[in-house]
Amino acid sequence: MTGQVVAESGANCVNDEINLRGGEFFGNTRSTDNGYFEIEVPENNRYEIAYYKGESGNDFAAIKNGAPHIYTLGEHFVGESETDLGTLTLPQAHIVDFRILDQEGEPVRTADPGYRFDGYGDNPRRTTLNADGYTVIEGASFTGAEFAEYVTCSVNRNYTKTVNVNGPVEVTATVKSSGVSWDISESETAQTNTATPTKTPTATPTETPQETATPTKTPATTTTAVPQTRTAETAAPTTTPNTTTPTEEPPSRGFFSNGVGEDEAMAFMNDPFSLTLGGFALSVGGIIHQLLRGQ
Repeated sequence: MTGQVVAESGANCVNDEINLRGGEFFGNTRSTDNGYFEIEVPENNRYEIAYYKGESGNDFAAIKNGAPHIYTLGEHFVGESETDLGTLTLPQAHIVDFRILDQEGEPVRTADPGYRFDGYGDNPRRTTLNADGYTVIEGASFTGAEFAEYVTCSVNRNYTKTVNVNGPVEVTATVKSSGVSWDISESETAQTNTATPTKTPTATPTETPQETATPTKTPATTTTAVPQTRTAETAAPTTTPNTTTPTEEPPSRGFFSNGVGEDEAMAFMNDPFSLTLGGFALSVGGIIHQLLRGQ
């Protein structure tokens, strides 16, 4: 069986343990440069592959590089010929800080902390507690260990708690006379699977930005608008844009007409001012006519 282990974080998975078990077979090998591995196994059998970031499952590497310290890479069948598994990818891992305190908030220095993933874990006493009660890998300059998806933390191998890992997590175990209580808190940099970034509306220079469309809406078709002297309304996503029609003026009503469409030569007769002035002129003319007849 051959294959290559690569990390989503870009870490080089070199000199790490590849652990295999299937049926009555149990074996392991170490990855070479760039994560390649090769191991002889009995034919016609299925094998579960586990990855340890370290030279063996007994010792975690004192390295923080985004690759999980323990991860399982699924089951794979090996027939009667050489089997190349290709590339096996390790997901992005995050630090899981594990702290053990007593009821007064003091570290329990005699406690034995442990990490396990999918049944695989470190051997007892391979990690210790510092003066503040945090778990430390021997020789590491940081606290905790890196895991992806989930991890099971244990106190003295008897009390366990499985937590989801979507980002940096701190797990606190408080040892009491009646047992152990657990507190889990995500750090400010923890990521979630359900959070969806809000999209920023993008506006063209001649358009008003539209609200971000929800995933169930059909996006509106982009159209090129002809420049107008008035602002065109934004068409709804499912409506075909209509040509803008100027608002009709109410029909004018005058003395000689009852609507629009008269000859322009008679347009002045519909103006109230023109009618008043004309009436006054007729009255003056009538008076002058009467005076002339009286003479």
